[in-house]
Amino acid sequence: MIKNILYLCLLSFLVMSCEHKESFLYDSKDGLYFTLPQTSLNPWSTEKPEEFSKTIDFAFRKTGQKDANYMYDLYYGDSLRTDTLRLIVAVAGHFTDQNREYNLKATTLADSVGLAEIQFFNPYCIEAGKSQDTAIVVITRTFQRGITGANITFDIENSPAFASSIYGWNNFQINVSDCYPIPKNWDAEKYGDYSEEKYAFWVTVMETTYENESLIFDNNWMPLDIVAKLNKALKEYNTAHPDNEKDFDFPGYKQ
Repeated sequence: MIKNILYLCLLSFLVMSCEHKESFLYDSKDGLYFTLPQTSLNPWSTEKPEEFSKTIDFAFRKTGQKDANYMYDLYYGDSLRTDTLRLIVAVAGHFTDQNREYNLKATTLADSVGLAEIQFFNPYCIEAGKSQDTAIVVITRTFQRGITGANITFDIENSPAFASSIYGWNNFQINVSDCYPIPKNWDAEKYGDYSEEKYAFWVTVMETTYENESLIFDNNWMPLDIVAKLNKALKEYNTAHPDNEKDFDFPGYKQ
């Protein structure tokens, strides 16, 4: 009997402006919205939760590990190709003894921001007798530096089990950064002229940021020859990718 009671309903939520076309009446239609882990908020208590956004910085993501001498944090650099988001999707409306599929899609944030590359695993499914699902989406790192973003929202047109979604609760914003600005005190005499790709390579090979340069030692606590290590890695890369060699080198590099 309890499962037949409408949950998350508020009959006073009836008057919406013409901008809120994605709203619906809870007593007659089922709809989708994003929610948060262990949240006490209901979709009618505020127009939009501030937590419905995430910034992904591919360039400076820590691995959670320290170097062999425990001197500094390790970073992925360009070795990190994807990131995963787990979005909690909820239903406002009825329980049902049938599985109900739904689809997600990405829309642009603004004309000036490129659309992030997102992999969806449509269709997702609200299982029978349940009111929530965890939708996994994968953000893919592109091979072009810069800032991208997207609004992840519900593809209602391809989700026939649901009439609509709750305005203000139907967009999850992501901002994706993949930029390597010039570090403070970049040593051009030691490493050559700065370029974003050169610094990205530096971080990827050394597994840390330029700010930790003075802390890089070998296993015998001797200062590591960083330039030699970079040139060795660069030669290995160019040899393996003859049709896509890096357009930079470091002092002392020889083909």
